[in-house]
Amino acid sequence: MSLAEFSVKKKVTVTMLTLIIVLAGFVSFFGLGLDLLPDMEFPMISVVTKYAGVAPEDIETMITKPVEEACSSLKGLKNIYSVSLEGSSVVMLEFEWGTNLDFAAQDARESIDMMKVLIPSDADNSMVLKFNMSQMPVIFFGVTGMNDTMELREYLKDNVASRIERLDGVASAIVIGGKEREIHISADRVKLQSYGVSVNDVISAIRMENVNTSAGNITQKYTEYFVRTTGEYKDMDSIKNTVVIKIDDVPVYIKDVSQVLDSFKERRDITRLNGKDAVLMMITKQSGANTVKTSDRVQKALENMKAIMPADIEFYPVMDQGHIIKKMLSQTLSNGIVGGALAVFFLFAFLGNWRPTIGIAVAIPISIMATFIGLYLMGYTFNIFTLGGFALVVGMLVDNAVVVIENIFRHLEEGQTRNASSAVGAEEMTLAITTSTLTTIAVF
Repeated sequence: MSLAEFSVKKKVTVTMLTLIIVLAGFVSFFGLGLDLLPDMEFPMISVVTKYAGVAPEDIETMITKPVEEACSSLKGLKNIYSVSLEGSSVVMLEFEWGTNLDFAAQDARESIDMMKVLIPSDADNSMVLKFNMSQMPVIFFGVTGMNDTMELREYLKDNVASRIERLDGVASAIVIGGKEREIHISADRVKLQSYGVSVNDVISAIRMENVNTSAGNITQKYTEYFVRTTGEYKDMDSIKNTVVIKIDDVPVYIKDVSQVLDSFKERRDITRLNGKDAVLMMITKQSGANTVKTSDRVQKALENMKAIMPADIEFYPVMDQGHIIKKMLSQTLSNGIVGGALAVFFLFAFLGNWRPTIGIAVAIPISIMATFIGLYLMGYTFNIFTLGGFALVVGMLVDNAVVVIENIFRHLEEGQTRNASSAVGAEEMTLAITTSTLTTIAVF
């Protein structure tokens, strides 16, 4: 017994199976996540190395080429791309699809470690990063307020970012841009010469004093205490009163040969929003978390925190994936409803019979509900690709339904009964429709 014949003869059974599918699809629908893009892991690894103050030509010679040589023999490597910039080197490794990037990244780290002797010792350690769509920021906020961006930056890091990171679905809240505090020590050449002190002596004194070290442990009765010596600078006076050398048992301090200034790092970029200096706060979500729900939680948390924040702090969403997804989903849903209604209208206009029209109108949502089950079981989400697929599928459903119904009508006109026409007409078109559908699947 074919599927078409079974469906005609076992109407109650088929109706119950259909209702079960609809119920399962309804439950699966509420379990699906919402994302702008699917969770894809491209076979790309980036090796980023910082070397401040070095020209691009020297970066290429001293860092980029050694890293390329170290990574050229990695298993599954397809292409190597590199960019040498002022103060940084970026080497991008493209692997064959299907390569395990965790193992590839580990192999890259080991190969780079073996080539460290060829890289300048004062360059930063190379960072090996995997490209993952889930690491894209969910929200970018531009933030203005307070007296200056350094004060604003510190306030956001200490009071806002830490609370945002505790929210369900949030992976990190990073504050970037604005002024960063930096202590400048400007040595006076004349004073250095008069005391017989070199710049290296000043550097060594600061380096030796500004450390926290372990001092072992002390055991008293049944309790063991760990001892630490805390030497990191807490204030400006500690820096100024650091001893550089002693001359005839008289100490020479940093303040005697240098000027200590509480200043900012050199700014290589400026962030402004609505004509005001601003900082950026970047929110990333945890892998697998619902983008829309995460975005809503962040927005709600910021709204609740306004009561305890300074009144002049303003958050402006520069980019919000949650808003984009809602808009996209709303537009797709409205287009689907309008498209389905127009399809049903034109079908009724051309067929002139309300029975097949209702059949097609019911088949479209039921088939889509069945699709929700597959999406849920395979771990997919609603995103720009799956929603585009739904738009394509609705058109195919209408086309296939029209072909089957037209063939059933042909058998009805030949004098066969409704049950016989339905079974034979559907069975005759099964192979053609299946082939047509598989062809479309193969193309996309």
